[in-house]
Amino acid sequence: MAKTTIDYAKTVAELEGVLEKLQSTETSLDDALVLHTKGKELVAVLEEYLKNADIVIKKQVAGK
Repeated sequence: MAKTTIDYAKTVAELEGVLEKLQSTETSLDDALVLHTKGKELVAVLEEYLKNADIVIKKQVAGK
């Protein structure tokens, strides 16, 4: 799998938008299910990004 670069702040903002829509009383159940899936995908992307960032930082610290 090829590494892709994400914009962390944009991805967090997108997740916050999803959460806001999920909390709205105007969101239908069908839309909520789609939003839930999108939210889970965004969380997975952010977790992977943070995991990789942690590895890079640990390597840099160990190299000093």
